[in-house]
Amino acid sequence: MKTELLAPAGSQAMLEAAINTGADAVYFGVGPFHARSLPQSGKPSAAFQNADLAGIVRQAQQAGLKSYLTLNTLLEDSELDRALLTAGAAVSAGISAVLVQDLGLAVLLHQHYPELPLHASTQMGLFDPEALPGLARLGFSRVVLPRELSLDQIQSFTQAAAAVRIETEVFIQGALCVACSGACLLSFNRGGRSANRGACAQPCRLPYQLLDQDGRRYATNQPYKLSASDISLAAWVQQLKLAGVAALKIEGRKRSPEYVALTVSAYRQILDQDRDPQELKDQLLLAFNRGGHFTASHLADSRDKTFLSGEPGSSGLYCGVVKTVRPEQGWLEIRAAADLSDHPLLLPETGDTLAVRRPGQWSISAPVGKLSRGQEADVYGVKGFHPRKLKEVRPGDKVYRLNAVNETPACLDRPVEKVKLELTLVQRQDQDQFSWSLTGCCRLPGQTVVRRTVSLNSDELSSPAEPAANPSLSEPFALADPAKVTRALTQLGQTDFIASEVNLPPDCRIPLSLCKRLRRNLTADLETELRSVPKQADQAQVSSPVQSKLTDLKVLPSLNACRDPGRLRPEAPFPKLLLAYPSWCGRQQKATAAVGTDCLTQTDLVAQPQPVASFAADTVLILPQTEVNQADPAELAAMQLPLALAWSPLPAAGHQYESGSASALLAPGADSRLQVRAYLNPRQALSAFRTDHLPVWGDRGLNILNQAAIMAYYNLGYRLLTPAAEWTSTALLQTVQRMVAARAWPDDLGLILPLGLWERSMYMKHCPAGLRQKGCQLCQNKRFHLLDEAGRNFPLLCHPEAGCLTELMSQLKPDARQEQAWRQIAEWVPVVWRMDFMYESKAEQLALLRQGLTAVTR
Repeated sequence: MKTELLAPAGSQAMLEAAINTGADAVYFGVGPFHARSLPQSGKPSAAFQNADLAGIVRQAQQAGLKSYLTLNTLLEDSELDRALLTAGAAVSAGISAVLVQDLGLAVLLHQHYPELPLHASTQMGLFDPEALPGLARLGFSRVVLPRELSLDQIQSFTQAAAAVRIETEVFIQGALCVACSGACLLSFNRGGRSANRGACAQPCRLPYQLLDQDGRRYATNQPYKLSASDISLAAWVQQLKLAGVAALKIEGRKRSPEYVALTVSAYRQILDQDRDPQELKDQLLLAFNRGGHFTASHLADSRDKTFLSGEPGSSGLYCGVVKTVRPEQGWLEIRAAADLSDHPLLLPETGDTLAVRRPGQWSISAPVGKLSRGQEADVYGVKGFHPRKLKEVRPGDKVYRLNAVNETPACLDRPVEKVKLELTLVQRQDQDQFSWSLTGCCRLPGQTVVRRTVSLNSDELSSPAEPAANPSLSEPFALADPAKVTRALTQLGQTDFIASEVNLPPDCRIPLSLCKRLRRNLTADLETELRSVPKQADQAQVSSPVQSKLTDLKVLPSLNACRDPGRLRPEAPFPKLLLAYPSWCGRQQKATAAVGTDCLTQTDLVAQPQPVASFAADTVLILPQTEVNQADPAELAAMQLPLALAWSPLPAAGHQYESGSASALLAPGADSRLQVRAYLNPRQALSAFRTDHLPVWGDRGLNILNQAAIMAYYNLGYRLLTPAAEWTSTALLQTVQRMVAARAWPDDLGLILPLGLWERSMYMKHCPAGLRQKGCQLCQNKRFHLLDEAGRNFPLLCHPEAGCLTELMSQLKPDARQEQAWRQIAEWVPVVWRMDFMYESKAEQLALLRQGLTAVTR
C-alpha cells in the first residue's frame, strides 16, 4: 500500500503548491468550523469559505489528489445545523473524508451520511487503542494519532486499528503543541479564546518565569519554557511506513505557499527516491523552524533538550557568520557555516531575505540586492542592508536565510490582483484613557463598496506602554512616529489588500503593537467580506440544504451508534458533592515532597454549619489513580468518604497502572472499608474500561459543548457529565431547559458543575520545572508555578510517578451571574457540585467550601 503524503491547503496558492510539488492529498477548512479558522487577532479570517468548497474538491480531483475537509472544532448547539450544511456541500462536491473532533457532530454526520468516511482529529486525544471499536461503529476510517506517541506506541496502535479496518495518520512536519493533543485550555483560561474552537492565541509562545513556593526564580536563561520546537520526522519515514502508518501529514495551514512547496517536495523525494533525509535538512529548516532545529522527542521516547525551541518565532536557515563589514559601501561579507558545494542552500540568491543576529541583543534583516562570490570558496558578499544598520554589525554575528524566492514552483510567482484599501486612523482621549479606531474602505469585486471599522483602547495593551518622551507630559503614551505608524498599518503581506491611502490624526500616540492588532482585525473582517462574494459555479452546492431537525430533540436519545451493548455499566446514586485533590499524595510521599494537601474527612464536614454539613453524607473524594496506587489502604479508609479514581490522561502513552492499591480497589469485593464509587474519565471518550463493575463519570476533558454530545456520551453509558469549559453557564442553562421541555433529558443523567478554584489549563508530556534534565528531583521538595508577563500565576503539578507528566493549573473565580445560572440548572436536572483543592489547608478548604455551597444553594 502506498503511503499517502498529506499537505495543508490554507489558501488557493497553498493548494496549488501542494498539487505542483507532489502531494497525494490535501486537507483544508472552510468557514468558521475548523482549528485554523481564527488568526492571532481573534477575528474570523478563513482563506476558504463554503462557496469555495466545490472548486477546491474539483481542482484536487482533476490533479488526482484526495481532499479532506476539516470540521474539527467543538460546536455549540446553534452551530450544528450549519456544520451539517457544510458537510452536505462537501458530500455533494465529492469530498474524500471529513475530519471531526466533536463526538456529537460525529454521531450526527454518521446518521445523515452513513457512507461518508470520518477521520478522528488529533484533537480527540485518542491515546487508547481500546477506543477503536467505538470509532469504527461511528463510521471512522482513520485516526490522526496524537503527536505524543512513541514509535512503538504508534506501531501498536496501528496494528489494533487495522483489526477494525481503521487507518492511522501521523504528523511528520510542523508545529508541535506543548500540551497533549486536545487537552489545552491555557488560551481560553487566559483570554477566552479556545484552541478547541479554532481560536488559540498561542500563549505557550510567550515568556514565563519559573518560581518556587518561596519566590525563588529558576531557569532564568530559558524564558520560553512552553514553546516547543517544530517536529520533523524525515529520518523516521521508513520506520513509520514499516509500522503500517497510512498517511504522513504536514502541519501548517496558517503558513505560506513556499512552506508547502519546500516541505512537500522534500518528503516526496524521501518517499519516492529514497533520498537521505540529512541531505534535505537544510530545505526543511529553510521552510520553517524554531530555534534553528527540529525535535523528534516524542517519537523517539526521549527527553532530549531539542524539545524546546528557545525562541518562539521562525529562525530561518543558519548560513554562517559575518566575516567583514563595509558600511560605507553597503557590503557585508559572510563566511558560510559549511561547504557550499554540499549545502547549496546556505548561499542566498538575489531577492532572498537575510537576517543578522546577535543572540539575545538585536537583529536586522533586509533583502539581498546584490550577491558576489569571493576568492575563498566558502565566503560571499551581499549588498542590501542600510549602511546605518551595517555600522551596528560586528564580525562573528550570525547570519540566517529567511526564505528562498527561487526555490518555489512557478505557480506561486503569478501576480495576484490585490484590492486597494484606504485607511483612516482616529484617536480619542478621555482623561488618561486612549482609544483608537481604524476604518478601511475598499471596492470589492462587483463594484461593491465596503467600509469596516475596528477599535481598541489603551486597556487592551498586553504589556506596559512606552513611556512619554517628556515625563512632564500628562499623557501616558509617547508621540508616535508617523512613518512607523504608516508602515505598521500598511504591512498587508499575504492579505488580499494593498494600501492606497493612509490618513493619520495629528498628535498620534498609538503604540505600534496596537497598530498591528488594528490592521489584523480590520483585514480579517474585510477578507471575510471578500470571501463571502460567492462564485456562481459553486453557489448551487451550498444552497441545497441538509434537512437536519436538531430542534426535534426527541430524536437525540436514539443516537446510540457508538454504544457497545456488551459493556453497559451499573448505575449508582448520584453524590451531591465532589472534592477533587489533583495534587494529593499519601503521608509516605509527604515526608519528602512539598506537593499535596490533607483531604477533608466526613468528620470535618459534619462539624461544619449549614449548608456544608448537609452534604457530608453524599460527598465523594476524587483522587488521582497514579497516587492512590502508592497509598496505604488504611490511610484511604481513614478519610471516611467514598472515592472516585481519576485516570491518567495518557493511559496508553507509556504508563499503565495495573498494580498496587488502585487495581485492588477496582476489583469486585475489594477491601470493605473502602467505597470506590466511580472512575473519572478525563480524556478517553470511547475507551472500553476494564472496570465494568464501576460507573464512569465524564470529566471536563471530554469536551462536551452541545446537546448531541450530551446524548452521545449518555448512550456510551455515562450518567454524570462535565460540560466543556467553553460552554457558558447561560448557554448551558438554555440547552438544559430546551431538552427538558422536549422530554429529551434522560431521568438518570446528571451534570457535574464547578464551584471554582482550580482548572487544568494543560496536560503536558514535558516539565517546565525540570526542563528535561536527567535525574531531576526538583519537585520532590518544592512546588513551582509559572508567572506570565501580566503577573498571573499558573501552578505546576509535577507527576514523577507518571513519567514526569505535568499539569498546568489556572485559578477560577465564578461570578454571581454564573452562580445564578448554576442554581437554575440545578432546578431542572440533577447536579453534582465539584470543588478542586491543591495546597490549601483544611481551614482554607472549609472556608472556600462554605462560600461556594452558600452561593449555589441559597
